[in-house]
Amino acid sequence: MRIHFDDSVRELLIREGTDPLYGARPFRRATVRLVEDALATRLISDYEAKITAVSVDADENGNMLIACD
Repeated sequence: MRIHFDDSVRELLIREGTDPLYGARPFRRATVRLVEDALATRLISDYEAKITAVSVDADENGNMLIACD
């Protein structure tokens, strides 16, 4: 499966997951909370489909927009 992350997702993760005091821990938590949970929910909802590619974008409110092919 190929996954493409739009620049909006990268920018959101940098904004939400950057904390010089705690290092990479906040980034990992932001990745799980914002991307992995949304992606898992979408893939489970389409579990019968043969998904070969996923495109992940973020809207201005920080919501993940996931398109599956």
